[in-house]
Amino acid sequence: MRKWIRVFLCIFCIGFLTGAAAYTIGRDANSFMGIQRTPAAENTDPVKYGSLLVNGVRAPYDAGSGTWYVPQSPDAEEWVGELSWSDGSELFIVDDPMLNDKSAALTEGCTFTLDVREQGLTSVVFTGMPAVSLHTNSVTPVQGDKFSELFKGRFSFFDPTGQSGSTESGPDLSQYYIVGSDATWHARGATSMTFPKTSWRLELKDENGENLKIPLLDLRDDDDWILMSMYNDDSKIRDKMSIDLWNSIAEISEHDPIGTRMRYVEVFLDDRYDGLYGLLEPIDQKNTDMNTETDYLYKTLDWYCPTDAEMFAIRSEISRSFALKWPKEYQNGSQWQPLREYINMYYNATENTNIMIQEMRLNIPNVIDYALLVNAVTGIDNTFKNAYVCARLTEFKLSSMYVFTKIPWDLNYTWGEAWTDQNSLYTFFNPDLATANLMPGDIWTLINRDRENIVPQIKERWTELRGTVMSDETLLNHMDELRAYLDSTGAFERDSARWPASGNDPDLTEMKEFFAKRFEYLDSFYEKL
Repeated sequence: MRKWIRVFLCIFCIGFLTGAAAYTIGRDANSFMGIQRTPAAENTDPVKYGSLLVNGVRAPYDAGSGTWYVPQSPDAEEWVGELSWSDGSELFIVDDPMLNDKSAALTEGCTFTLDVREQGLTSVVFTGMPAVSLHTNSVTPVQGDKFSELFKGRFSFFDPTGQSGSTESGPDLSQYYIVGSDATWHARGATSMTFPKTSWRLELKDENGENLKIPLLDLRDDDDWILMSMYNDDSKIRDKMSIDLWNSIAEISEHDPIGTRMRYVEVFLDDRYDGLYGLLEPIDQKNTDMNTETDYLYKTLDWYCPTDAEMFAIRSEISRSFALKWPKEYQNGSQWQPLREYINMYYNATENTNIMIQEMRLNIPNVIDYALLVNAVTGIDNTFKNAYVCARLTEFKLSSMYVFTKIPWDLNYTWGEAWTDQNSLYTFFNPDLATANLMPGDIWTLINRDRENIVPQIKERWTELRGTVMSDETLLNHMDELRAYLDSTGAFERDSARWPASGNDPDLTEMKEFFAKRFEYLDSFYEKL
């Protein structure tokens, strides 16, 4: 009898465990990001209250369409993160075949239905791009010529790629990184301020209002960030192509500082989808490895090259043509003296200017790289304007002098795009730039004064770059990679729908034809130089 009881109990236990396992497997198969799928919604009305949470944090939201957005990594096979509803209501996602095809769901920007039981229905879109969400608490008028309003509020960052805070082993695709802080932000960019889609300068703060450094994606830990709207770039890749190219050049040169780095994000401002942006590190003293006690950093703001008398007369941190970026606090006119010497030696030079001093005080390999970059990408707005000039105090045998190094900035008018005041975007495609010489004035000063020394260096460096980071294959592949990323995340199509007047165009044919003609011209130009 006892034997049969033991057999019965054994069979019962096996059956129970098998059933429990089957139930668990079935439930796991029906699970999606921590919630359950449902074949059909029980509700018919829109949701009444509450918010969608991703890992306990309110998701980005577009109130105009009533749609929540949840970033996902296009590189990870699995959906990452946990969804829930803010008041604890039971949450379901209405089953859809696209939930089983993550790549297509991201690319097509599919809208899915969420059923918040006892409340109603709402919509969610999964984007393949990290997202920034900004919520304004207050707006303060500001007197000044840089911006007119300072916004204060809350910043949230959603990174499903595992890059933020990643270690030397690389990004962990299973990790969903969400960070938030207080923040202030204001509009930036003289031209972009005229556009309906605004670029922003962002400062992250702790609860006491002090600057708070946070790592975002694979960029540096910082409290200071730029959100660039790219509104008048129909391709949305020109800036990034040029920025990445400069940094690729800098990585194979001991003479070039790394410039800004840019990553794509989607921005939500006060529960409004604001589109595709570039998240950038600002260029500052951290880029240059400068001595913050003795060195200076300047930014060129205008095409106008001042006279010596005009340079001497500058008595503030900003003038028509330049801004003093380091030190941060203006003290007196002597802080402009190194830049005054730079302008006099390389833009207002005469035959009496000492060529030996000219060559000693310019970081020639760097200035050559800067010139080759600007000429390659047709940076018509970067030959004088939109450059950072770092003045480093350097010891020589008999004395100390400031040596000048350059970093490019604001590379949107590139790859054939030119400025115009004949349309609201202030830009047009100019195919004639494919055969234009856009070498900056400082390098031409050295060429004209010491051709036998400078020209061979230019030719040698051009040949080296054309065989590496500036080869046709490398640049065209990068162009295609950026285009594919913007398409695969669904962000380009959403930005196009949000800002139709921006004229977004995914077709790179014209840009590639321009590229081929440009580099054919440059190969010949440097050969004959």
